[in-house]
Amino acid sequence: MKPYTTALGVFLAFLGPGAGTASGFQVDQLPRPTGPFGVGTTIRHWTDSTRQEHFTGDPHDLRRLDVYVWYPAALRSGRSPTPYVPNIDRTERVMGSDYAARVRAVNTNSTVEPALARQPARFGVVVFSHGLGSLPMHYTVLAEELASYGYLVASVNHSFGSAATVLGRRGAQPLHRSWRSAFEITPEADRFLGEAITEWAADIIFVINQLAAEHRVPTEFFGGRLDLSHIVAAGHSLGGSAALFAGQIDPRIKAVINLDGPAHTIHTGFSLNVPVLWMLQDRSSMDSASAARNLSASAVQFRTFMKRLDAYRDTLMSRAPEGSYVFSIAGSRGNHFSDLPVVFGEPRSAAGVIDPSRVVDIVRTYVVRFLAVQAGQANAGELERLAQRYPEVEVVKRRK
Repeated sequence: MKPYTTALGVFLAFLGPGAGTASGFQVDQLPRPTGPFGVGTTIRHWTDSTRQEHFTGDPHDLRRLDVYVWYPAALRSGRSPTPYVPNIDRTERVMGSDYAARVRAVNTNSTVEPALARQPARFGVVVFSHGLGSLPMHYTVLAEELASYGYLVASVNHSFGSAATVLGRRGAQPLHRSWRSAFEITPEADRFLGEAITEWAADIIFVINQLAAEHRVPTEFFGGRLDLSHIVAAGHSLGGSAALFAGQIDPRIKAVINLDGPAHTIHTGFSLNVPVLWMLQDRSSMDSASAARNLSASAVQFRTFMKRLDAYRDTLMSRAPEGSYVFSIAGSRGNHFSDLPVVFGEPRSAAGVIDPSRVVDIVRTYVVRFLAVQAGQANAGELERLAQRYPEVEVVKRRK
């Protein structure tokens, strides 16, 4: 097994087959954003002085986070594209040489720190949370799309929960081994995931705090340019679960985008007062037998487990405000909500499922339209009419 598939294995195991060998789906140029703005990138390295980093075992370590930011920029910057994985020289040891060679060949549609776009006067803010064992850059297509429509996207690298964490003298660290305890169907695993969702939601809230602090200082890069009245929490898989929880506990968050993140016990104890766009993989395309084995469970246990997660989702949706939706994409798999199948290609076992480039197009179109509805720039009917363009999308739940 290649190092990168080992690093991403936990992220993909629950979802069925994931990133594989090169195929006809693989691209060297990411799909171009469709919005009117150019896209710039920058990176922040922030430390939360209020929280200890419990993964290192050092009581003096504080929670440190790398945050990758995409933002609206001038259309013509005259610079070479931002590397798909900016720190690959530091993380190659963890991610593997095959992975490093592949990502170095990928061209993005953004550039490093060009001038901010003059308009809009203030950018809506989306804080994104990656899937377990993935990286923030594995969602570049969606981030570039949102930035091209006037949003700042701050994607947090959840330290020790991502495929690679770079922390000073320790160098690059892989996904922490303690995450293995989450991949069982036991009360202990449920508690571990509840704590993880809480921690990742705290990361999201910390990033919001840091962006708000930068906004308040006119001389900072984003000083005075952020619309803090339109903050959205978004994420994929476990990151989607964290975004959902952040939206439940932080009133500054006005909407949630959850890309195939399951609801857990912890969510049911809190209300859901903001609209949510919840997009699901096609359950019928999931390799349930493999997923059950990955969770050390029988087929019966796995079916019961999935029904429980569905019940949690239904409970939350029954409390959701008007304008909340759950959509399912026929033929899709969980990893299709990231760039991975487009960049690395689908494994041969995935033949017959939807073209992942189609899912990329569906997701970014629905997300942009959902945010336009929240900003009062479109009506909910426009979101539903997208089904005429994308017949693969089915409404599972809606709150009118």
